[in-house]
Amino acid sequence: MESVEMGLWILRGLFARWQRDEGNEARGPALRACARVVVFVPPRLFPSNWPQRLAVVPERKPVAMAAGAPPPDPQARFGQSVKGLLTEKVNACGTDVIALTKQVLKGSRSSELLGQAARNMVLQEDAILHSEDSLRKMAIITTHLQYQQEAIQKNVEQSSNLQDQLNHLLK
Repeated sequence: MESVEMGLWILRGLFARWQRDEGNEARGPALRACARVVVFVPPRLFPSNWPQRLAVVPERKPVAMAAGAPPPDPQARFGQSVKGLLTEKVNACGTDVIALTKQVLKGSRSSELLGQAARNMVLQEDAILHSEDSLRKMAIITTHLQYQQEAIQKNVEQSSNLQDQLNHLLK
């Protein structure tokens, strides 16, 4: 899990750097680094449509061509298409980082639930042990009460015998 956390940390930094330098042409290295970091993340954590999101985006026609203006030189058009592709890729990368973060959070949430269940189980185990101890003590008290009852019955019988003897002596 450390590689996932490290990858997310690096991706967040790269994406923030890319957003900060949006007007700058130095976005290529950040995107390449972003693509390299994604390799460290296990594929099972990616959404099912991950490969489709990484597909190459078709080149868009510049706005100037759509309006009927003369086409700009091929060098500028290539720069704009690369910028567009780069923007699309980084946006897709950001979206995928968000999806990946959600998956990781789901995993961490399930571990929290497991931890809570384990704590509850320990508490229940303590309660069961306490109840068992109380039952043992109650069994001991019951035995003592039975002994006392037998002693009282014996004394009652003896007192009735003594009363009979006293009555016989007084006559």
